[in-house]
Amino acid sequence: MDIVGVRLKRNEEYFGGRPYLGAVEFCPLFTLDHFLNREIDSIPVLSEKLLTPNVQIFQDGLLQPIFLGMSCHIPPLNRAIVRKAILHSLNKREIARDIFDMKYVRKVMNNYIPSRLPGFFPKDDEESYDLEKAKQMLQDAGFSTEEKFPPLTLLIDLPRTEMKFKIYRALRKQLDALGIKLRLNYYRSLKEIKSYNRPYLVFTGRVMSFPDPEDIIRPLFFSKSIFNIFSYVNPELDKLLQEAEIERSWTKRINLFHQIEKILISDVPALPLFSHQNRVAMQPYVRGVEVPSLGFYYLDARKIWLDK
Repeated sequence: MDIVGVRLKRNEEYFGGRPYLGAVEFCPLFTLDHFLNREIDSIPVLSEKLLTPNVQIFQDGLLQPIFLGMSCHIPPLNRAIVRKAILHSLNKREIARDIFDMKYVRKVMNNYIPSRLPGFFPKDDEESYDLEKAKQMLQDAGFSTEEKFPPLTLLIDLPRTEMKFKIYRALRKQLDALGIKLRLNYYRSLKEIKSYNRPYLVFTGRVMSFPDPEDIIRPLFFSKSIFNIFSYVNPELDKLLQEAEIERSWTKRINLFHQIEKILISDVPALPLFSHQNRVAMQPYVRGVEVPSLGFYYLDARKIWLDK
């Protein structure tokens, strides 16, 4: 088969030992038929045709959280009570169902720090969907039929895809029930988000580089982080994060991050929606696959071999 893509050849003198595979090839043009005809060895789960005993399905972990962030510096989202009202108005399980895609598993989460990390556990649904509570909170914040809530804009990164539009529709449907209108806008850079001057929500995720709570908290919620696209500022959180950076005791360090998570639960600069887990199909003769805790992005192809 002719390859239009990338071909990585084996390093015969690799210090860790010569890999089993002579080369690994990536091509964006591979199709389901290529896989079913055994012309290729692996493909994302694109169809129910792959969900058979003759196909291996691998699913990576829970270390890619997805958040719905809010513009904490622009009224009315600069008030925690308003952000909490939006939290209570969203049925996360229904959103996950509405944006179903064969390639991914989306598990609803209520944690800011993934529960797969040592020292952290799944948070229950104490902050779950409650539309009546959300409506009451907006009334308490001063909004009514006379004082209407301003429209919000959902910001999603380019390029435009059908899935991203499905995300917008799912959120729009639920916010409509709260009396909030939602628009859609695509952005090219973080600079565009930071220059946006109307209240916005932003659909964003974080692919962890290493399994440590700091790799979530510092980029997204530290006040001076360039990736803090919510313009969220909390001096107490910053202080705890700085303490955690130099704390040598693992137990004390984890306790600092538990305190940080409590602050985030109270302030709600972003809503934890769900974990994003990739599903990959592989031929039955593919051996040696070890799914990394950080996901398929870190798959060690050196250990893979073909039993054919």
